[in-house]
Amino acid sequence: MRIVKLAFNKLVLNFSVILLPIFLFSCNSPVDEGWNSSGIIITDKSTAFIRDGVTTRSEVVRNLGVAPYDFKLERTMAYPREIKKSHWGFQVFDESDSFANKTDRDLFCIRFNDNDQVTRHAIVRVKSPETPRDTVIRWIKAK
Repeated sequence: MRIVKLAFNKLVLNFSVILLPIFLFSCNSPVDEGWNSSGIIITDKSTAFIRDGVTTRSEVVRNLGVAPYDFKLERTMAYPREIKKSHWGFQVFDESDSFANKTDRDLFCIRFNDNDQVTRHAIVRVKSPETPRDTVIRWIKAK
């Protein structure tokens, strides 16, 4: 009886050591937040200043920073946006595409006219195996 009780206590302790850091880490992590590698969070709030036909390229760069994807020929800039979704109510930060954690990739695309004013903008889903340029071209043609 004593051996069984000790084995049970050791098992509970082992699970506690494994699960406690995961639980604490998941409590501090944002869920369903958009961000990109430059640290700019792309949300409705951070992009609310953009008005088609009014906002200029320089205003976009001033507010969102230099876009990682700037396609001069297409007059389009794009900011990567990743959404981490948890299916179990807690967040696990890794790059896997497993049942427990799925990462969707989007681009926040902004198109400009000849006067460097925004003509349209949208969040566009990157379809596998598209490159960011392929996604931007698909978005431009879909108008």
